[in-house]
Amino acid sequence: MISPMYQPKDAAVPPLRDGDRLTVEEFERRWEAMPNLKHAELIEGRVYMNAAALRWDWHAEPHTLAIFAMSMYSAFTTGVRCGSEPSVRMEPLSMPQPDVVLRIAEECGGRSRIEQGYVVGGPEFVTEISASTEKHDLGIKKELYLRAGIQEYLNWSVLDERIVLFRWVEGSYIESAPDSNGILKSCVLPGLWFDPAAMIRGDKLRVMEVLNLGIASSEHQSFIQLLKNRQAGLGESP
Repeated sequence: MISPMYQPKDAAVPPLRDGDRLTVEEFERRWEAMPNLKHAELIEGRVYMNAAALRWDWHAEPHTLAIFAMSMYSAFTTGVRCGSEPSVRMEPLSMPQPDVVLRIAEECGGRSRIEQGYVVGGPEFVTEISASTEKHDLGIKKELYLRAGIQEYLNWSVLDERIVLFRWVEGSYIESAPDSNGILKSCVLPGLWFDPAAMIRGDKLRVMEVLNLGIASSEHQSFIQLLKNRQAGLGESP
């Protein structure tokens, strides 16, 4: 029985149900008829709907901290966009909803684009906050992100107190090693620096301090110039 809250506004459109086998087009059609539904994904043609309540310490607070850091980075990086839980047309039978997405704008040489309000293609950087969804996020979704050419995938396993940055290298994901100070540094988005230990303990001031160091770095300044050159059609040279 579908809750009346989630009944499609158009009675002629069937509701989304967990386990449905659909195309992206039919998935979008059914979801758009259910305006109260906030989270659903299509992975390899199968609908996934997380029925678990979102706990404060398992999802809400870590998600907010990730958004805080990444939106701050985008604010200081003209040409990089940050979004929370966008639906992404990633493959003909897949439309996941990553927790956080960072993408280089199309006019600055980005790999994805916006069509009808949706992200289409593989953004440069995605993040998943994993607790009850850990097996899913590190299994079928990780495989999807790899196939789609997502250059970097940050997974925060809340229950294991572990943050891993996967980097796409020749068709495989490898774990990025932190530097001697324990800092993870993005390769695809220079200047995007994370202190995993600070994030896990919820130390926002330390998270901001490390991010500020990345934003002030010479590689970040060069990256900003590169994006400006691309937008102006001046090529790759900073």
